[in-house]
Parts: sequence; structure tokens; C-alpha cells
Amino acid sequence: QFFPTARHGEVMNMVNAKYGSVPGLKAYTHVSDQFAPFACQSIPATVSEAPYILDGLLMNEVGRHVREQYADTAGFTDHLFGASSLLGYNLVLRIRDLPSKRLYVFNPDTTPRELRKLVGGKAREDLIVANWPDIFRCAATMTAGK
Repeated sequence: QFFPTARHGEVMNMVNAKYGSVPGLKAYTHVSDQFAPFACQSIPATVSEAPYILDGLLMNEVGRHVREQYADTAGFTDHLFGASSLLGYNLVLRIRDLPSKRLYVFNPDTTPRELRKLVGGKAREDLIVANWPDIFRCAATMTAGK
């Protein structure tokens, strides 16, 4: 949700693709499948919503353990997709212009026929393995909330 404000804040030269140069902020709200909000945070109108998805899941004050999170295109980044999986969340995305995106998979031969047009290549498994301790440490830090 976008809320216009009376004047620009500290970042006056920022333009939002959706709201233009109108000053304001967004309220990012997590809503359960029973339509009850369980996390809400104010974020700048000019930033991606993606990092705030994990904030709401990991630091909600009602103690809800969410297994599945839905988000639209504004909530999509490769990093969020990977981190969500590491943290035990099933991230379900509605991605605009999906045919123009490319997915990288571990074994292209086992990709379902319907999805093969989206495969851009093979994931660099060696890079993931080489950086696994840092990736794991990052996920543990997020879980601990520090």
C-alpha cells in the first residue's frame, strides 16, 4: 500500500517507477491465509519489496511459523528465492514477463518439457559448493535474528 506524504524526505531525487516523484512510503503487510495481518512494516516507496519479505517471516511478533509465502513481481530476486529455500520457506512467485526470464537448473535433462524454454543453462554447482560455509552462516544469522 502506498501512502503519499506532505513532502520529500532525505532522499529527494528518488523516483519510483509506479508512483513517479510523488513523495510517500509503502506499508508492506504480510497477511495469513485467514486474511489476518501478522507483520507490517514501513518501507521507502523507491525500494524493492523483496528483502522485506524475509523480515516479516523471520521477525513477526505474533510467533506465526509460515511455511509458504506468496509474492508478486516486486517481491522477486534470485537472492530471496535462494534464501527462502535455505530458511525452510516455500516462496511462490507471480513473475511478470516470465518468458523473458531465464532459470538455471542443476540438471537441464530432467527439466519438464513445458519449462525447457525458460532454462538458460546449468547452475554453477561448484560455485555454490565453494561458498557453502558462507551461505550457511548467512542463513544461520538470519534465523537467529542478529
